[in-house]
Order: sequence, then structure tokens, then C-alpha cells
Amino acid sequence: MGIDAGLDAIDLVIDASMRPPSSADDHWVTGDHFGLPIPADPAALHAGGAAFLTRAFRVAGALTAGNAVTGISRFQEVPGGSTGRKLLLRVEYDKPVASTHTDLFCEVLPRL
Repeated sequence: MGIDAGLDAIDLVIDASMRPPSSADDHWVTGDHFGLPIPADPAALHAGGAAFLTRAFRVAGALTAGNAVTGISRFQEVPGGSTGRKLLLRVEYDKPVASTHTDLFCEVLPRL
């Protein structure tokens, strides 16, 4: 049984390889697609938490302006793979609806 068995997952790929840090904090980089500050490692993602995910999901069109991520109840690093660090997340929403997935797979790609 794979790590994604039973998950209703969407991919959140965080590519930290394309740009230098966006500020003095080298745990965040500027994303290429939307130009948002994004976490460059799992610790930064954990620190950014619900506020980061809310902003990212809204900008990507996955979450409406009237909804928000209110918490992360699962933050589990998954071993294996060949490039980035992988995480399983379970998020909670202010207004859960069928189109907002709660179990997510996230990959933080290494900087080059």
C-alpha cells in the first residue's frame, strides 16, 4: 500500500530551486508561477501554517475569498523519493466543502 492510499490528495509542489531567497530569511523564496513567497523547507511551511496555505490556495484559485485554512492537524514527513522532502498534511477549513481537499501531499524541492 503506497503512502497515498486512501488520501483524497492534491499536489502542492513547492519549488525552491528557481529563485534566490526573497528576503533575509533564507527559508522562504519567491515562487515563479504566482510570485508569492513560498517556504523553502518543511520548517518554514510549518511556521507559515494556515496563513500561508490560505493565501496560496486563494491565489491558485483552489479556495474562495470567503473561506480559509484554519489549521493543520497532520504534518508528517514521508521518507523516500529522489529529490525533495515530502510531507503529508491534513488541513482544516473555516467552511469545509466537497471541493476543498483535507488530506494533501506536499513536496519541497531542493534549491540548486
